[in-house]
Amino acid sequence: MSDGEAEEVLNDLMTPVEEISMSMGMMAAVSSVGLLLLVALYHVLSKRFNSNKNAAADADAGASGEMDDAKYLATKLNPDSTHFDVLLCIATCPENVRQASKEIAKAEELRTQKLAFLAKEKSKGPKQQDSMDFSLNDGGWADDEDEDDDAAAAAKKAAAENAEKEQAIEKAQLDAATGKNSSPEHIKLEGIDEGVLGQTWVESALTKAGVWPPPLSAPKTTLDWSKMTLPDPQTGKQVSLIKHSAVRRNLCMTMARLNALMLNTHPELLEAGGEGLIDPTYFKAAAEFRQRTGFLLEAALRIAIATRSYQLTKTIVEAVSMFKIGTMTCDDAKTLEWFKTAMKRQYGGEEGIPTLDITEENIETEGEKEISAGDVCTLEMKVERKHAEQFTKQKLIMCQKQGIPPQIGMQSYREGWWILVRVKRMDGDGKTPLEEPEDEEDGEGSLNKLLTAWPFIVSNIAQKSGKIKLNFKAPSAPGKYRFYIAIKSQEFLGTDQEVTIDRSVLQGKDEDDQAAKKTK
Repeated sequence: MSDGEAEEVLNDLMTPVEEISMSMGMMAAVSSVGLLLLVALYHVLSKRFNSNKNAAADADAGASGEMDDAKYLATKLNPDSTHFDVLLCIATCPENVRQASKEIAKAEELRTQKLAFLAKEKSKGPKQQDSMDFSLNDGGWADDEDEDDDAAAAAKKAAAENAEKEQAIEKAQLDAATGKNSSPEHIKLEGIDEGVLGQTWVESALTKAGVWPPPLSAPKTTLDWSKMTLPDPQTGKQVSLIKHSAVRRNLCMTMARLNALMLNTHPELLEAGGEGLIDPTYFKAAAEFRQRTGFLLEAALRIAIATRSYQLTKTIVEAVSMFKIGTMTCDDAKTLEWFKTAMKRQYGGEEGIPTLDITEENIETEGEKEISAGDVCTLEMKVERKHAEQFTKQKLIMCQKQGIPPQIGMQSYREGWWILVRVKRMDGDGKTPLEEPEDEEDGEGSLNKLLTAWPFIVSNIAQKSGKIKLNFKAPSAPGKYRFYIAIKSQEFLGTDQEVTIDRSVLQGKDEDDQAAKKTK
């Protein structure tokens, strides 16, 4: 791969996109809402995917599917879920499977129409070639001057016709590649048109890379997905995930995304793409699948935050970064070194490595000298983006190369980070009483209980620093506490960090009043 191709691939790979970015206000509110509101929010969000908003039946089915997805995510995910558990859960969500089934049905319909068209064309026999025979006009031989004029006019006409034909062919190829021309005769389909690449090729490339079939059991997952079955759309019989056509398609698209760099730089795909030999029924659907996955990951995050599970929230944020960047893992040394090298190459050296510098961190009750039990506390800290200057510089260069006005090119930038706050009691019995009683059966100690989770999105690529301020309730009992503040990225690898703040929580005012009454 040439340096230019690598730069283009990394540019596409590392530029944060909006498809998985999250609304700060909506996400910040989730920690205080229940599952019913969660489903309602997800219902509103998922309407973006309803292609037939005016059809009552489709709307009803969509609402049912959204409820099914929320319930499915809530029952399948738990604090022990791995990154692959999360992504497999998304791939097998009921509505995601139904959507894949519809896409497969449409693709099969196109294949049937295409085969019928080809059979009809074949029955016509070979196309007759334009006659090359000379014929004399009725007026006899023309003089030399007239002959030259006629020949020039004929040549000009032929050239114009050829140019028109070439333009029509190029337009047809472009329309087919972009999905604008959906008539069967113009669409290139894998398995019918020679050299066309689609799902079969992707699975073959993933197999050669040793990543297909996908891992469906331990150690990559805690659930044994290999034993899960679903009714086959055609026969109704229970089949494994890999034998279920719709689920297999979703699994293929998931693994393709996690191995995007390998696939997108594959010589066969680059060559086929240059010749327009790409099956749109797969690759266009893959782009839509990535968008659906983004919103489902967002819904999964809401569930994790609503259940106050630090471990599950952390795992889902990491799964988001894996899916966005295109990597099978987020924490092994080889992957982290690859990402670091890619960042340095793309953004101009060490200063191009994404880094947050956290300073001036503090927790207090506004307007008070101490923190009392049950107070609404405020966490404040200053955040400095060490990579802001290099990112801005390279983005401007990129805009100039592509002829895009900088003010337009900069608008699409999104950089998402998460702040996850936990607390542990350092005195007494070490148990941390929170606002809500802990579920002793959920297997999570106080350090795995979220006090709050808050996202912040950087939309100004040039912004170097800013102050973060968020509120949460202090523990409900007095004592000495250690607050753990984790900062995690959903865009980058190897950038996570954690700071701790020790604070004493005093007895609440209500408790003081009650104690005073008892002594009277």
